[in-house]
Amino acid sequence: AERQRIREAALSRRGATALVAQLRPLLANARIAPNGLGRNPQMRARLESALNVEVIQLLAAAGLRPADILRNRARGVDVFEAASAAIRGEATCQQQAALAQSIVVAEALDQRQTSAGDGFGSTVRFRVVDRLKGDLSPGAEFALRQQSTETMDVSTDLRPATGEQFLLLLSRDYYQQLVAEAGRQGQDAAYAQIMPGYLVSPEGLMPTVIGQPHLSSIEEARNAAQ
Repeated sequence: AERQRIREAALSRRGATALVAQLRPLLANARIAPNGLGRNPQMRARLESALNVEVIQLLAAAGLRPADILRNRARGVDVFEAASAAIRGEATCQQQAALAQSIVVAEALDQRQTSAGDGFGSTVRFRVVDRLKGDLSPGAEFALRQQSTETMDVSTDLRPATGEQFLLLLSRDYYQQLVAEAGRQGQDAAYAQIMPGYLVSPEGLMPTVIGQPHLSSIEEARNAAQ
């Protein structure tokens, strides 16, 4: 409940309250409650209600709008179900791709510790090698903000060597949401990972976090992003 309250307040500060209201009616046609919520009707209803709130908040935080929901449904992907699966740690590659604003293969340029006043502790600069989704074109450089600092190492953050390439699922809106939740001021051109990425290696795509769905190739990722 506290997490939902913080996220709701941050959405309000970002001016996304109207977006939450627009998403709510579209949720009625989605099936987001998994099996295993219990047989007690009252308990199940409470859990489903809490999950509904989390799903809508995640989609609004990621900047997904009704047009995005309808476009994905037309290609057979229910983004509400995708968000629910992501919250439970069960999202497929296609579901994860639906939540990201940009999906790119990018080369690490450098990494540095810098607070920048946004609540994050470090920056990895990347150059786009290949665009699978979004508006980051090949050759474009961008900043990925991460939580790790000189004195705190976050296990899900990337630790790239210069020249290493990664498949990244990014969101500028999600970065701004995390900044708002921290009560800080964000950078205009920065991104955050909305889902963990993959190291691109000669052996294939290697998940940067245990539990990520298997991807055999960039082409499989490209198909998931379409």
